[in-house]
Order: sequence, then structure tokens, then C-alpha cells
Amino acid sequence: MLNLFLKPRTSKAFRIHVKLGQKEIAVVEIPAQSERTVKPYQAAVPAVEGLKGKHPIYLVAEGDGERALFDLYGIGFSRHGEECHQPEVPTVSITVDGIPLILPEQPLFANSENGITKTNRYQTRCPLRDGSVIKVERSKVKGQRSKVKVEVSP
Repeated sequence: MLNLFLKPRTSKAFRIHVKLGQKEIAVVEIPAQSERTVKPYQAAVPAVEGLKGKHPIYLVAEGDGERALFDLYGIGFSRHGEECHQPEVPTVSITVDGIPLILPEQPLFANSENGITKTNRYQTRCPLRDGSVIKVERSKVKGQRSKVKVEVSP
């Protein structure tokens, strides 16, 4: 089973074509008026049974004229009848001189200008002065390293 953890951003119905290389192996239907909350959507994908090694999986979204159909929060595979859990994302809080910064809900995504290929970069802006104190705290997530890298640039 393919498990997509996503949050619809439209009230219209849309579908996600799941491809293994060039071959379509499933279609996930998201009905109109779906709740705009993160929840799992499943599709049977018998074509992946017994595969070994790495194989490209593509998700191709098809909808009615909307620019952003959904936000993807995780993807995973499970055996039929077994539960797949949404990946747990750590929370990060940053304060500058004791004032909390508002961090975006979503990471920076790749575009034609930034060269970003991972979804672990977040960006926020605030004024700094000489001697500003920046504090970063991260929640603990089982099985993940507790390191958070913070970069400050003008």
C-alpha cells in the first residue's frame, strides 16, 4: 500500500497519479470538499511487490485549474492491513533577544532560482543588532539526531 499524508488546499476534487518510472501504478482520488487537514490517503500498489534496489516514484497531480492542490507531509509504503504512521517532524523555536520569531509551516521548496533539493530548510527574517542573542530549541523526535543547524546572514 502507498500511503500519502497530505493536506488538500482546494475544495475541488483532484487526483494524484502514482508512477513507477514511466508506468502508472495507482491513482489516488481526493474527493471534493475534503477536509483541509493532514490525513492519510492510500492506494494499492502491487507493482512494487518484490522490487529490489532503488526505483523512481513520481506523483503527478491533476486538478481543475488550481495552482496549489495539496501540501505533502509524508509518503510511505506498508503491507496491506498494516498501519503506516505519518513521519514526525520536530518543532523548532527561535528567539532573538527574547522575542519569538514566527517560522513558516512549510520549508523552502525548490524553484528555478534557489537550487534547493531537500525539504529541511526554513527561512525567516528579523532585524538584528550588534550583540543580538539568538536561541534555538528543537523538540526531540525518537530515532532522529538532535542537531539543528542555524545560519544567520545579512
